[in-house]
Amino acid sequence: MQSDFQQEIGGKSLVSEILSGKRSLTPGCTRALSKRFGIPAAMFV
Repeated sequence: MQSDFQQEIGGKSLVSEILSGKRSLTPGCTRALSKRFGIPAAMFV
């Protein structure tokens, strides 16, 4: 699952830290995920 988001977020370790709550999504990551899933960026905040 972690490798599914590498293109939008970054490497596996960064994805893992975001999924575990240790780090937050950056505005750029939020925009990339918004574009990938076709939903408003606010859904990730």
